[in-house]
Amino acid sequence: MILSMKEQIYLFFCAVAFGVADFLLYDFIRILRLAFKHSFNIIQAEDALFWFVSAVFFYKMLIYLNEGEVRFYIVMGFFMGGIIYHFSFSQIIMCVANEIISVIRKVFSIIAGILLFPLRLCLKTVEKPFIFVCFSIKKLLILSSNCAKIKTKRTVKKLSVKRKSVKKNERKKKKAHKKK
Repeated sequence: MILSMKEQIYLFFCAVAFGVADFLLYDFIRILRLAFKHSFNIIQAEDALFWFVSAVFFYKMLIYLNEGEVRFYIVMGFFMGGIIYHFSFSQIIMCVANEIISVIRKVFSIIAGILLFPLRLCLKTVEKPFIFVCFSIKKLLILSSNCAKIKTKRTVKKLSVKRKSVKKNERKKKKAHKKK
């Protein structure tokens, strides 16, 4: 399909606009990454999904505007739009988003502090009795284990004394039995 120069310029600027919109969408993903921590694997999956969806929409734009013909100046316009956006608006948008996110985090921190104050107050009133009870239980367990050790030692001694006496009795019976 032969296009006039006017149509080619129109396609080029549409590709530039699409590149700007695409990289603006990528900045939205970057803002989400600032707001919520992502693991390395999640970031890789997000990037792969973004570029796949971007390629599909880019091809749909080509089908709609140019009957699906991929031309070098269109691809160049797409990346040129992304580069223009990245060096002009992206840094400003990311700085503003970073400030907004930090303000929102501070506000949530203050609200959480206010909402959790009664809980902290209750925990502080219960903390000392709880520590006392835990310490007392620990002491009782230590004392009971010491007591149990002493009792087991006494029992072992008694058993060994009984065992010795039983063995003596058995020896006496054997000697008496041999004499008969």
